Amino acid sequence: MEIIDNMNKLIVTIGTIFLFLSVSLSGCNETTQKSEVNVNSNIFNPFNFKTVIIRDDDIGSSSQLPSVEWISNLAINNDFKITFAVIPTTLFDNFETIEYLNQLDKNNFEFAMHGYKHEIFQGLPFEEQYSLIENGTKILEESLHYKLYTFIPPYGSSDVNTTKALNDLGYHSITDMRSYPCYVVDFVSDFAYETGWNPIKHCSFEELKSSFDTFYNSSDEYFIVFLHDWTFLDDDKKVNETKADVFEKGINYIKTKNVQFMTIEEAYERQIDENVIKNGMINESSYFIDLRECSYNHTIKINPPSSWEGNIYLIDETTGQQTLLDNLNFEFKGIKGHFFYINHIL
Repeated sequence: MEIIDNMNKLIVTIGTIFLFLSVSLSGCNETTQKSEVNVNSNIFNPFNFKTVIIRDDDIGSSSQLPSVEWISNLAINNDFKITFAVIPTTLFDNFETIEYLNQLDKNNFEFAMHGYKHEIFQGLPFEEQYSLIENGTKILEESLHYKLYTFIPPYGSSDVNTTKALNDLGYHSITDMRSYPCYVVDFVSDFAYETGWNPIKHCSFEELKSSFDTFYNSSDEYFIVFLHDWTFLDDDKKVNETKADVFEKGINYIKTKNVQFMTIEEAYERQIDENVIKNGMINESSYFIDLRECSYNHTIKINPPSSWEGNIYLIDETTGQQTLLDNLNFEFKGIKGHFFYINHIL
């Protein structure tokens, strides 16, 4: 069966299998062995999603734990993911925060390093930056029992030496790199939720909606919202319900669109594998996704056709395992090296 790359959407069958390249699951540069290939740009692609990343900075202090708990519970209840940017020296002495973060599901919450003690990195010698990142990494990995791959520089302050040190220490990603070359993958943030600091001000729902809509109608692959959950606290250290409601309204609006929430590390892994992930349509009742050449596992989201009513089965061809799914909008853990079918049975 031959699979021919046709920009964004391809169709190939065992008689006729349709193969797509989606925004978040693109790929397909190889050939297999069949002859007939039909191309139809109007074929529905259930794997086609835009990526949204929520980044929450300045995590560590137990005095701000109420807002961390609030946004974590919101993410759990509303089914989205968060990358927490943690300050190592702040976290170190805050055992309540350490205990709480260790209870979170690491599949839905990523921990990133946010400086050593929230200092400016840009302009520091390489040796000093390396030492700060190395020592901060040790604190976070020992406290959170978690391997770090993402660095979020305080104040967006980084340079080439920052990325050299990160690369040497095994990091994958940085946000908002200000100079080049960059020795790790740079994820540029799109939307700052705070619009003022003295006094603290947040964006309106309309501003978030407008920025997201611009992204959604563009060719951009991901949309990063960054915020500081402590700015949702009143002076009594309780979450301001009005501010919280506006943020939740924005999240719920985003969720009405064809999006998939990811952490920064997940977005990195998807980017690395994007050219080897293959997905497509076998017939009106069956789709496939091929992860056999991937370097990473991936959370796969599928939006089956609206005409599908009845039982939907996920079949791991590699292991033979079958799972009955009961939700038309669902995600599953795609294992690298495996090939999956999604079948609709009336």
